Amino acid sequence: MKLSKKQAKHLTQLINAIGVYDRMAAEVKITDTDYVEKKRQAMKWCDENTFAANEEFGLTLHTYQPKEYYA
Repeated sequence: MKLSKKQAKHLTQLINAIGVYDRMAAEVKITDTDYVEKKRQAMKWCDENTFAANEEFGLTLHTYQPKEYYA
């Protein structure tokens, strides 16, 4: 697939965001008082970027939850 510079930049931003939020979800510690909410939010942000990448670029990246979960 040939991407324009604008598409490549957008895909790079999505992939970077996915990496950041996935790492954030993995790093949230159980000892953190807001553990559940922080982990849930990081997973949601990761999934939102993954859904966008999958839809816009025809990728098949896996998510924490199915899209229907957030509806």
